[in-house]
Amino acid sequence: MFFPRKAFCFPVLLGCAFLLSSEVDKSCDVSGQLDITKDTRIRAESRINPWTHRDSSVLNRSSYSGYSNLLGRKQFRYPTTDLGLTTTTSLAAIVSPSVFTPPRTDHTTNDLPVATEGSRSAKTNLDTGKTLQVRDWGLTTIALRGHPGDQMLLMSAVMCGGVLMVATVLWNRQLQAEKTRRQQAEQRLQKSEEQLRLALELTHISLWDWHIADNHFEWNENHFRLLGLDPHQTDLSYQLWRKAIHPNDIDHVEHAVETAISAQTGYWVEYRVVHPDDSIHWMLEHGSAHYNDGKANRMLGVMLDITERRHIEEALRQSEAAKQQILEAIPDLLIWMSADGICEGFAGGSNIVKLFSPFDAIGINHYEVLPHDISQKRRQAVEAVLSTGKMQLYEQQLEFEGEIHYEEVRVVPIQADKVLIIIRNINNRKQAEIALAESEQRYRIVTENMTDLVCLHKPDGQYVYVTPSCESLLGYSRDELIGQNPDDLLHPDDVSRLQLAHSDPRSKNPLPITYRIRHKLGGYIWLETLIKPILDETGHVLHLQSTSREVGDRVLMEQRLRHDALHDALTRLPNRLLLLQRLELAIKRSKHQTGYYFAVLFIDFDRFKVINDSLGHSIGDQLLTTVAQKFCNFVRKDDLVARIGGDEFVVLLEDIKTPDRANRVAERIVEDLRAPLLIQGQEIFISASIGIVVDAANHNRAEDLIRNADIAMYRAKASGRDKYAVFDPQMHAQVLKRMQLENDLRKAVDHHEFALAYQPIVSLKSLRITGFEALIRWQHPTLGLVTPDKFIDVVEETDLIIPVGEWVLLTACQQVAAWQSQVPNFEDLKLTVNLSVKQLRESVLIPQLNKVLTQTQIKPHCLTLEITESLLVENIDATSSLLNQVQSMGFKISIDDFGTGYSSLSYLHQLPVDSLKIDRTFVSPEEPTLRNQTIAESIVGLSNLLELKAIAEGIETPQQLEWLQTLHCEYGQGYLFSKPIMSDQVEHLLKKTYQF
Repeated sequence: MFFPRKAFCFPVLLGCAFLLSSEVDKSCDVSGQLDITKDTRIRAESRINPWTHRDSSVLNRSSYSGYSNLLGRKQFRYPTTDLGLTTTTSLAAIVSPSVFTPPRTDHTTNDLPVATEGSRSAKTNLDTGKTLQVRDWGLTTIALRGHPGDQMLLMSAVMCGGVLMVATVLWNRQLQAEKTRRQQAEQRLQKSEEQLRLALELTHISLWDWHIADNHFEWNENHFRLLGLDPHQTDLSYQLWRKAIHPNDIDHVEHAVETAISAQTGYWVEYRVVHPDDSIHWMLEHGSAHYNDGKANRMLGVMLDITERRHIEEALRQSEAAKQQILEAIPDLLIWMSADGICEGFAGGSNIVKLFSPFDAIGINHYEVLPHDISQKRRQAVEAVLSTGKMQLYEQQLEFEGEIHYEEVRVVPIQADKVLIIIRNINNRKQAEIALAESEQRYRIVTENMTDLVCLHKPDGQYVYVTPSCESLLGYSRDELIGQNPDDLLHPDDVSRLQLAHSDPRSKNPLPITYRIRHKLGGYIWLETLIKPILDETGHVLHLQSTSREVGDRVLMEQRLRHDALHDALTRLPNRLLLLQRLELAIKRSKHQTGYYFAVLFIDFDRFKVINDSLGHSIGDQLLTTVAQKFCNFVRKDDLVARIGGDEFVVLLEDIKTPDRANRVAERIVEDLRAPLLIQGQEIFISASIGIVVDAANHNRAEDLIRNADIAMYRAKASGRDKYAVFDPQMHAQVLKRMQLENDLRKAVDHHEFALAYQPIVSLKSLRITGFEALIRWQHPTLGLVTPDKFIDVVEETDLIIPVGEWVLLTACQQVAAWQSQVPNFEDLKLTVNLSVKQLRESVLIPQLNKVLTQTQIKPHCLTLEITESLLVENIDATSSLLNQVQSMGFKISIDDFGTGYSSLSYLHQLPVDSLKIDRTFVSPEEPTLRNQTIAESIVGLSNLLELKAIAEGIETPQQLEWLQTLHCEYGQGYLFSKPIMSDQVEHLLKKTYQF
């Protein structure tokens, strides 16, 4: 037991009490008794037991209730009369020999150490090392009574008590030391436990315990966190754990667990868990089972989150794969080699690794397997790299399968005794270099022998290099040109063009420049030069490269062609193209210059075709040339005379003061052409019709000017030829009306808007109908019935005459054939149809006539084809041949308007003609004259003489009928008998058998 330091005073104080006492109660019993008063309190302090974590019981005085019985046989009582108190106590605990027996300590219980036999009960708290203390020993109440022998006995007891106190102090010290050791051990344990707890938290390690028999699980909070679960809201179970495992990994995990249990081994497994937020985490788990009678009843394990590690491993794997792909994709061959030539690794070189197949294995000494010259180069390069630490670069050649392979070798230091050798296949580059060298050689040969001049210039144009051809081309040597500027040699008129090309050399599409340059011997020659810039990396012009060739002949040819393109080949006058250019300039000038006027004269010869056909084209061409020269004499130098085609000329009068000047020029031309021209010994008369546009400033296009002048010319020609007419807007309106008429006629053909009228042809002797002339009419949708004089000219001028003429011929023959079969006494009723000049072609007329015979079954002699006299004269030979074919088919031929053309007995004798038609101007003139009657009498007489039938047109009065009868004219037609009537009226007329 442990006592405080003041306990040492107890024996001393007790001895002093015996010595100072003057009286001793001799009545004290020999068996005197020493008692401890009941109010003495002995208490024990307590602390928390580190194993049970419960408070120890408070030791009260009842724990010491056995002190009075410890000695058993003897008790001492000491009177305390002198002190005023009597206290009885037992000293058995002090004097008992058993107090020296060491107390027994039982570490398996929570009880304090207890003294052995006969000792008083005592407990000590081992955690704090504090002993129970006696609070009050009651020394002031002790009374010593008895004889001196008793006092000696008491003194002995006191001394024994002192010895006991010393032993107790020593024992307490031993207990205090052990307590300190226990405290230090507990602190180390607590610290270790805290470190373990922190380690588990920081490493995300979970601990779990699975009782397999009852399927009960226990795990720490880390396990909840690794599964993404809330520990306060989740009941532990194997299904909860299994539910968190990724579906694709469940079988794998269960298989690992089952295998470990059956094989009685631990297991390691990696798998994924899915948190409630669908995030996926990788886990590493280790488990080990405990067995009872060979059967697993419990399994303990740990689980660690390795998601970050897996990500790092995946990134590393991808990085390694990418690195490997890069190495495999590198066309260069990489060789890691030691200083002694041993290959320690290689990569890449997909296109050249095959060249190293004999020595590409790791561990091979390249110095021994490579050809001697290549081995020596490599050894020297490696030694230089290792000694200097700088990369070495060289080239080598290898012969493989009969081919030479060029390689570029780089040797790079990587360690003190190791290098990296980078081998690159440079076949393409070498071939390019060889090709470049060959190309340079060829280029040198070409440039030194070429006739073109190739030069290199500074940006300002100064010659830097010229090919040797400069001497043969310009007469200057190379030394004479280098340093010179080409501007000093250019023709003054061409300097600006070449300077402009030099100022903007970086044009995307440079064009060649043609200019004149001075030859050393004098004079200028024409060069064509193409200039291209040579740029540096920043896009600035370093030099200009020019290529020039002599193009003098070509320039002369182009000038000639340009002149020919703008001039008429026959008359050498400007042509239509140059005229349009000049007219455009005149229009612009009139709009920008006040008081400027100009006029356009359109000239067309009258009946020029007749001259060509009768006298030949040679005379016609000479006539045109002569007349063109005359026109030039009528205008000023600034005016323009142009031939735009055939016999058409245009005169441009520039800057006229009054419109009268254009009229005066036209009058001079008309008057001068009236005089005969002597061409190749023949005297030729010719006239011209002229159209004038004076108010030219109101026009915006040159084509409009020519068109309006042409319209005015046709007006002059329609007025009787050999005249001029000034254009007015009304003329254009008429032309537009004519164009509209043509459009309507084309629609009329498609819509079958034409109809036929028939005018009777009467025998002037019997006054009976012998036939009809078919006359076309146009049933216009808005204008009504239109007579041919309003539209037949337009039809003939266009190709519409072919389909229209065929329709007239077929329809009229069908109608007459019907009348012949339906009306009695008219089996040989005749039909007359007019032909156009365009129908007088064998390819058109003959097929049409065959078609008529086939479809109508008309008798050929009942059909008469009527041809205008003017049409016959234009091509007499061809017309005569065609008409002979027509006549051989049985058809009749009649000449219309006889006497109005170039009547000639020669052509009349050549043509197979059956009848002549006397024009109405000779039968019923507006002003009858003796001359007209004489012509009519002559035509009738001629027809009788040639045994041809004569038919008079335009008989309107009985007097005219009587006059023609006296002339013995056989047939006639006119309003006196009947106007042209429609087919239904003709049938009624025939049935009346009316006699006029």
